[in-house]
Amino acid sequence: MANHFATLPAKSFKDVDPHVTTKQMRFLKRVRYLKGEPDIIDIDYLDPKVVPPIPESAAKDSLYAYLEGQVGLTIAYATKEITVETATEEDRRYLKLPQAAVVVVVRSCSSLVDTTKFQYTESRHRADRFKFHDFARRMRP
Repeated sequence: MANHFATLPAKSFKDVDPHVTTKQMRFLKRVRYLKGEPDIIDIDYLDPKVVPPIPESAAKDSLYAYLEGQVGLTIAYATKEITVETATEEDRRYLKLPQAAVVVVVRSCSSLVDTTKFQYTESRHRADRFKFHDFARRMRP
């Protein structure tokens, strides 16, 4: 799936990028496993003007290690939104969830050091295993 194209569902990402527009993007969908169990569905939309075709090995291993180490991109930051939503049929099938399950959905827009937006991601997490860790530093004027 790494080198297929799909239309970016701009409406889904308006909260992380108010200027997002519908466009054709490189599409990557992966199921991530934790201790041998399906844990996260990662759905990535990558700007083909910035991101070249992705080798299957990079899609299975570390996408960012490939983009930074092989492609030479300098990834700087991401804007994220975290919500809880009713699991879809696809969520239930891939994550082995019961009918009435919910998932934690993390939508993000990632940018390079020059502020170029190159990736929109929707990560669908099993709610029973989701953990959120944060470090916040207060900036003084």
